[in-house]
Amino acid sequence: MSNEEQRTPGEDPIGDEVPAAGSAANAAGPAPEEGLTVDDILGAEQNEDALAADSEGAAAAPSGAPEDFYLEDLRRITAEYANYRKRTEANAAIEKQRLTAAVVSPLLTVLDDFDRAEAHGDLEEGSAFATIAQKVRGALERFGLESFGEVGELFDPQLHEAIAQVPVPGTEQHTVLDVIERGYRLGDVELRPAKVAVAVGQMASQDWLEKDFYQILGVSKDASEAELKKTYRKLARQHHPDSNEGNPAAEAKFKEISEAYSVLSDKDQRAEYDQIRAMRSGGARFTSGGGGGNQGFEDVFGGMFGGGGGGRGQQYSYQQAGGQSFEDLFGMFGGGAGAPRGPQKGRDVQASTTLDFETAVNGKTVTLQSEAGTVKVKIPAGVSDGQKIKVRGKGEMSPNGGPAGDIILTVSVRKHPVFERDGQNLRLKLPVTFSEAALGATVEVPTLGGDPVRLKVQPGTPSGRVLRVKGRGVKSAKGLGDLLAEVQIVVPSHLSDEARAALEAFREVEPQENPREDLLARAKS
Repeated sequence: MSNEEQRTPGEDPIGDEVPAAGSAANAAGPAPEEGLTVDDILGAEQNEDALAADSEGAAAAPSGAPEDFYLEDLRRITAEYANYRKRTEANAAIEKQRLTAAVVSPLLTVLDDFDRAEAHGDLEEGSAFATIAQKVRGALERFGLESFGEVGELFDPQLHEAIAQVPVPGTEQHTVLDVIERGYRLGDVELRPAKVAVAVGQMASQDWLEKDFYQILGVSKDASEAELKKTYRKLARQHHPDSNEGNPAAEAKFKEISEAYSVLSDKDQRAEYDQIRAMRSGGARFTSGGGGGNQGFEDVFGGMFGGGGGGRGQQYSYQQAGGQSFEDLFGMFGGGAGAPRGPQKGRDVQASTTLDFETAVNGKTVTLQSEAGTVKVKIPAGVSDGQKIKVRGKGEMSPNGGPAGDIILTVSVRKHPVFERDGQNLRLKLPVTFSEAALGATVEVPTLGGDPVRLKVQPGTPSGRVLRVKGRGVKSAKGLGDLLAEVQIVVPSHLSDEARAALEAFREVEPQENPREDLLARAKS
């Protein structure tokens, strides 16, 4: 047999190389031409066109770095994945918080009952009931639950609901006097606001609460300074007394507009006014809270005492018939009925101090004597008369190794012969003469602990108008107040002959106005 093997027509040669995938030979389809169909021929032509296009694309790609061809797509996909992962994690966190809130919210009334029991003295340190309360609170805190609302802090409509407004002279306006029900938040989610009683000044309770300055000017509550100014100027021109001679209604409207603008155009006063109005929307009554579908502590455990669920707002008593105490009923948690109580907190010590007016405004450190020794207490600037300051752990020692009690320091503030507190502001009466009020003048006004300032009294200033000196009020953590000088026109009790003659001459030429005309008209309505 010769070196060249004989083969029958149509057979594949034995030992020939198989074309590599993607090669031209492989793309052309079956090797024997006799087995080709029309579809095979067309497919081969299409494959050849595709190979040619790939070759052109490869030629256009950067030489030696084929991976750069897909780098931009890779970056885009990576960024999209990172964003997707962030969105997924954020959504998961929101859903987790929502589910946690759904679990925790019904238990807030149980915490309220613990607070009431503690206030009534039924939650003594080391008792079984106190242990249960501590465990429940600890479990909820591990969920991320936080409480807020403290006596002495400033009212915030975003955090507090004013259940009662109490006019308290000498107490800083908007100060929380009593926390009726704590507020709770879970992370960034507020579960409920704190229900509080709030101190309001006399002016706030009788004046600002009744007047809607936004409605008087005809603007929205979020009106800008420019919008306020534009609206005020338009209304002032329309109702100015000079343009409405003999029209007492226009004069009254002008005064009303001026008062509204003077408050809303001042950033601090506007914020103060908004807070007072926000407090009014919370109502003006004390409630015992709860009710409806919320289940309280006595509802949860009522079956244990044979009394069923208790209504909210009742007086609480945890002593049962036969002398069985609450600790006895829950003795299983502390070693059986009659188990000795754990370490108890020492008793609180009541103390008091009296400060002069200026010291209360500026703050001071006072020294007290207690069972624990000498205690220095820092009284903050701007403290109000009657305000209580708690010094933790400086009261009486515990009789059985528990924590020491607290010192409750009550601060009294002496009255000042000139200045009065009005929240963060200081007030004084500014006497001016008739001629100073009528013709205008620049007068000196005293400041608390500082040099006098010169204040301009505009011509035609009426008695009762309040002039403001910025930044000369009470300085505290809440900010710096102003000095408010209320003009009082002083009428001379004795006149010289020359002064009397001058006044009589003035009376002959003064405008023929009756300042009581509006008063008489309103009295008949």
